[in-house]
Amino acid sequence: MTPAAALVSPIAADPCARPIAFLFTDIVGSTEKLTLLGEEAWLRALTDHNYVVQEVVDAYGGNAHKFLGDGWMVTYASPRDAVDSAVAIQREIARDPSPDGFRVRIGVHVGSAVAAADDFVGKDVVLASRITREASAGEIVVSADVLDYIGEDDDRFDGGRIANLKGLGPHLVFGVNW
Repeated sequence: MTPAAALVSPIAADPCARPIAFLFTDIVGSTEKLTLLGEEAWLRALTDHNYVVQEVVDAYGGNAHKFLGDGWMVTYASPRDAVDSAVAIQREIARDPSPDGFRVRIGVHVGSAVAAADDFVGKDVVLASRITREASAGEIVVSADVLDYIGEDDDRFDGGRIANLKGLGPHLVFGVNW
């Protein structure tokens, strides 16, 4: 069986019946940082970064599915847990005063996907990834769907903006004040 066939095989793929909150992180300027630090120092800084992210993910009940070289894909049962985790990640990373420290952008979206092995695929996964690209260094951006789940009375969200997401068109997204 080809890798593509295994991905969509009814045995390997399982559509999720409940919404899932997807959180993506991305180290801003990772290639430049690698070039500046060199491979050994980069690996030490990356290991420290990954430890911080994994500790926060675990504390908020998330499941880290994949490390993408300079970021993570994490799922949560609750959009609120995903946003709280994103805030905690940013706060922990911001505490690192060293020039070797990283700054990350984080995106959160809630939706459905197909589970394939220990991974998820689908439009909502792509949407979460694209939302992440809308964030600046140190910023958290969430979809309007996340705000719908959490409620507009949560005062952590800004007034929102329209983001033109590659391949997906315009979407309303909100920054998170942390």
